[in-house]
Amino acid sequence: MDLLVLQGYVVDRAIRRIVKKGNNRFLNIGSDFFGLFDLIALKDNKILFVQVTSGNWHTKNELIEFADKIKNPNITFILAKYNKEKDAFNEFKYKYNKNNHN
Repeated sequence: MDLLVLQGYVVDRAIRRIVKKGNNRFLNIGSDFFGLFDLIALKDNKILFVQVTSGNWHTKNELIEFADKIKNPNITFILAKYNKEKDAFNEFKYKYNKNNHN
């Protein structure tokens, strides 16, 4: 998120909440945008929908399926998965292209 802000984007983050389950047990539950994205970033005429994970919560296919429903070539959809071994993120970026869907 900080990196996007430094690049001039206005960024909003999905809300996370702590839910009590049992006596001394708490769960950190996310409420993603559209059930899929953690961040939405806006800059000029660019829109980024970003899913950041260290697990396998969402797949490339889910991201592509959602993007293809929106059908907007000006939106970039990003799946960033944290790789613990490399201590870095692997990114998959996707933009809808109507020429691929005829």
